[in-house]
Amino acid sequence: MAQYQAWLNTNPSTTGQVAGCAWNTDFAPGSDCGTSYNGTAIWPPTAANGNNPVECVNWCDAYSYCAAAGKRLCGKIGGGTIDYAGYGTTPSGQWYSACTSNGTYSSSGYTYGNTYNATNCNGNDYWGGLEPFSTIVGTMGNCQSPVTGYVGVYDLTGNVFEWIDSCDGTSSGKTDHCNYSGGAYNSGPAGDFMNCGSINADYRAAGGRGVGFRCCSP
Repeated sequence: MAQYQAWLNTNPSTTGQVAGCAWNTDFAPGSDCGTSYNGTAIWPPTAANGNNPVECVNWCDAYSYCAAAGKRLCGKIGGGTIDYAGYGTTPSGQWYSACTSNGTYSSSGYTYGNTYNATNCNGNDYWGGLEPFSTIVGTMGNCQSPVTGYVGVYDLTGNVFEWIDSCDGTSSGKTDHCNYSGGAYNSGPAGDFMNCGSINADYRAAGGRGVGFRCCSP
């Protein structure tokens, strides 16, 4: 969250956004994150949660931040977007390939393997009935692949959903549907929505608690 706030502090321009985002007049997280959650405000970041993933950002916010950081919202390997209908099983997707360790695990598996473990990643089951919330990025040591080349890519399943460069159009703007992956801290029980191939989508303009993003290298 602190990195996202630092970007906001530069007053990034909202002009020149990609197709479908002309309506987006600011990049600040939505109002859902301004309320108290589990005793702590989600936004703005504090010393306690500054290294947690940012939440309540829409697809356009995520896309613009990644571009400003010299990266891109995770899409197709080699560049471009991913087909909206087939993104949950396409091996050419950056996010999907990383989550499955380039096909080592199945689409119904998780970033750490094919068998669900309730305590490996930050989903609802991890909290055992307590009110869940996001955790500091990379602190759940078992929420990563043991496969060489993918070790150290944390939290692909759980913590927050992550927007993908995969939408069903650009003409309607706000109401285009865009995909997001990986589940969130309130996903469950039994890893519901947390597997690598789970298909989830919302309006481009949406983005509430538990919805964030990950940037990929070009």
